Amino acid sequence: MLDNGQVKGVKIVDKDGKGKIHASNVIISAGGFVHNTEMIAQYIPAAKTASQFAVGGAGDEGDGILMAQKAGAVLYEDPWVIGMWITAALPETGSLLMDWYKLYVDGYGKRFLNEASPYAVVANAVLSAYEPWIIIDSSKSNETLLKPLTDAAAAGRVVKADSIAKLGQQWDSQIVH
Repeated sequence: MLDNGQVKGVKIVDKDGKGKIHASNVIISAGGFVHNTEMIAQYIPAAKTASQFAVGGAGDEGDGILMAQKAGAVLYEDPWVIGMWITAALPETGSLLMDWYKLYVDGYGKRFLNEASPYAVVANAVLSAYEPWIIIDSSKSNETLLKPLTDAAAAGRVVKADSIAKLGQQWDSQIVH
């Protein structure tokens, strides 16, 4: 409810019908916007391509947030997404998140994440990292994941080596120092 441009409460619908709650301050917990591609592009641009699937209800389209903005609300300035499926720059590799035998390193070659972290932590860390890479142990990994990676390595689109040291030598020209 607005009074001279100031939010003074909210109109509600309860089991008995409509009602009003008068308040000097209003905080709206409006759910998310994971299914609103325009809002994802605006607030979390990296998530548009880095997260194929995010945890959120089908109705998480940002309607409550947009409504609050129209009334002059100030948004909390830390948007994030709970992503489950982190994919590589190669869509055919499928999900790399569900493979436990990997290391996450950034474009400097530094590990930036505990790989045992919950998927929500992983998704946001990957989105925030500088040029994230995933190093996978092919002796332990899932065959379904390895086939497209092997094909991509043969085409020169994935770096592959028999040891971490050899991987570092091949990778050296591709990462920032």
